[in-house]
Amino acid sequence: MLTIRKEILYCILLLLFCTENVHSQKLKFEQLGINRGLPSTEVYNFYQDRKGYVWTFTEYGIAKHNGTEFIPVCKNIPVSESAVYAVTENKQGEMFIINSLSRIYKIKNDSAFSIQGSEEISKLVLSNNQVVPNLFIDSDSNIYFSTFTETFVYNFKKKEIYNLTEKYSKKYAGLCYLKIQDHYVLIKLKVNPRVQQYFYILVQNDKLLKRFPFQFSLGEERNFIRKTEKGFYFLLLHDLVFIGNNGEFKKIHFEESTINFELSDNGQIWVGLMLGGLCELDENLVVKNRYLERLTVSDILFDRQSGLWVSTIEKGVFYCKHLYDLYYENIPELSGKISLIKKINEILFIGTASGHLFIKKENELREIDLHHSNGYITDVTEDNSNYLIGTKIGIIRLDKNLNFQEKLNITYFNCYGFASTSNNSVLFISSSSINRYFQGKLTSHYSLSYKPRSVLQRFNNEYIVGTNLGLFAYNNHFYIPNYLTKLRTSRITKLKSDNR
Repeated sequence: MLTIRKEILYCILLLLFCTENVHSQKLKFEQLGINRGLPSTEVYNFYQDRKGYVWTFTEYGIAKHNGTEFIPVCKNIPVSESAVYAVTENKQGEMFIINSLSRIYKIKNDSAFSIQGSEEISKLVLSNNQVVPNLFIDSDSNIYFSTFTETFVYNFKKKEIYNLTEKYSKKYAGLCYLKIQDHYVLIKLKVNPRVQQYFYILVQNDKLLKRFPFQFSLGEERNFIRKTEKGFYFLLLHDLVFIGNNGEFKKIHFEESTINFELSDNGQIWVGLMLGGLCELDENLVVKNRYLERLTVSDILFDRQSGLWVSTIEKGVFYCKHLYDLYYENIPELSGKISLIKKINEILFIGTASGHLFIKKENELREIDLHHSNGYITDVTEDNSNYLIGTKIGIIRLDKNLNFQEKLNITYFNCYGFASTSNNSVLFISSSSINRYFQGKLTSHYSLSYKPRSVLQRFNNEYIVGTNLGLFAYNNHFYIPNYLTKLRTSRITKLKSDNR
């Protein structure tokens, strides 16, 4: 859905991603609204089924995305019953929804069918003027559901509803999660300010699995828990808390109310806020980016193609095609053509066609001052602890700290590429020659009738030169070995060695 500008290379976005930067790397979102088939711009939930379709639950109906647009589904129920507040699946992969009237439906063949126990649950919830933001159905078809204040279970065999809040509040105070299969069901406990509050994690036989001290306010919206190899994340009214298996404790506080959160495969944490948009955090709970500010994010979904879906209450759905496609929107110089990507030691060099040079070193991205050079940057190499920057209008020398030193006074101004030599000199190619540079001076020069565009050291002082008429070998003179004759008429612009 999103079209990445052709000039921006995908590999640079991967190389730049994963650490904190002075300049923030941003995702790009496409807004998907009514013009793309969405029934309403007030969206509550997402769900991706086993076939890969993304289901969207809105104020005025249910739709699933077919890769291009939203297609209406579940049209067998009235619009008044299609506002879905929670969605879940059982162990068999069957989808269940609960709507604003607290009626539960099973989805089959793009239609919705009321399940046994639904009417009893609806009467109970509506009699207390509540709705259900949390729903889970176990492998025995027992239905666990929470309102803003209480948690219940509908026992499928006995056809009875039990109040889990009443049961567990007699023994526990704070926040309780019951582990059922691989799912953690939130049990909302009654608040007793005179009793020490804890996070409790129980298994089905009520055996205490984990207990953590707890001193924060609970939210009325969905409360979530996520387990990782290192510990647990808990989402509260204004806080996201991490409690490690080793007792490590981390917390971040939000001014806005939290609604939901998800963990992505790259280790980032994404929090949906009420009128605060989408907040991206690293594993240390440090804010990396904010998106969709002043909107209420109702749900977050990472699809199986590394896409990111965000639903909002005000403006429909926002979609990012790939979580790893990143942009520096606040750096105009990086929005154009990238001409160079090269890593030397621990420094990543990024050059542009407009003559801007950036480096990423020690988690910081910054621009290097080239004294107003606007030459197309072609290559970079080390030279006796300094750096040489090749451009189409000359060569620039930087010191070991990447500070500007000088523009080299060389007759052959343009430079298309460098190659190091065994005697600490540097070979560089211009538009019609190959040249040797040593200690600030041009020591040799070999003219070419072809147009060289790249050079690579091979072995025994032999170099491979790419030209507009194929590959040549160079060792103080040019020649074409037998193994290069098949490329005699090919235009070669870049060469790379795999060091084998």
